[in-house]
Amino acid sequence: MIWTLLLTFVLAAGTAAAADGKAVYLRAELRRAGLTVAETEDFLNDPRLQPIRPLTRSKMTWAELRTQILADPSVERGRNFLQEHAAAFAEIEAAFGIGREHIAALVRVESDFGANLGADSVAGYFYWVLTANSAAKRWQWAAQNLAALAAHGKHLGRDPFTISGSHAGAIGLVQFLPYSVRHYAKDGDGDGVIDLFTVPDALASAANYLKRHGWKESRASQVRALQRYYGNPRLAVTRTYAETAMQYAAMLLAPAALAGSP
Repeated sequence: MIWTLLLTFVLAAGTAAAADGKAVYLRAELRRAGLTVAETEDFLNDPRLQPIRPLTRSKMTWAELRTQILADPSVERGRNFLQEHAAAFAEIEAAFGIGREHIAALVRVESDFGANLGADSVAGYFYWVLTANSAAKRWQWAAQNLAALAAHGKHLGRDPFTISGSHAGAIGLVQFLPYSVRHYAKDGDGDGVIDLFTVPDALASAANYLKRHGWKESRASQVRALQRYYGNPRLAVTRTYAETAMQYAAMLLAPAALAGSP
């Protein structure tokens, strides 16, 4: 009995120490991201800072998703998107040397040109990952994204707890994680604000990410950059993602009658 009580006390103390360590780390990340002491404490003490586990959803297989992406109506939407935002795409091509069809393909795959932005609480997701995981690499990743989200909300003049995204915490037309917003996002329209829910900023940010991850003229470098955009290049799914985006880009440039041909 005594040993059981002692073990319970030790485990509780260990849990409390781990929670304290996470709080200290998150506080430091918030300050590092540019929040003042007062802003940091306001964020940490906000009653809305609650862990929100994503709802379980039925997910399409990549084969099913690929079929949808490469279908004629999808390609036609891509062509319309290119035409509607031709001026912004021209600036992106000139600034980054990446063809407009490739950036348009990425926007299609990531959010279907804004039709699928996600409606989950981004702050809630990352706080859930932070509190639910004991592996330091995982919860520190969550803390870094949570701090970047808070900083991004400050930059936008927007309450970070109102920012919604995918069930995995990605936001905007090109589905950046907040940490990627902090390090790779660009102001595409020169208004002094980086907002990935606007087309110029989203296009510039995606192009900058690809360029920073090795995009060059060779197809192999482009595939690798797209794999990095999706995740760990060692995972087979990233290759499927990259090849789907590359094929969609090629179809955007093909004659309309050939668009649906595999």
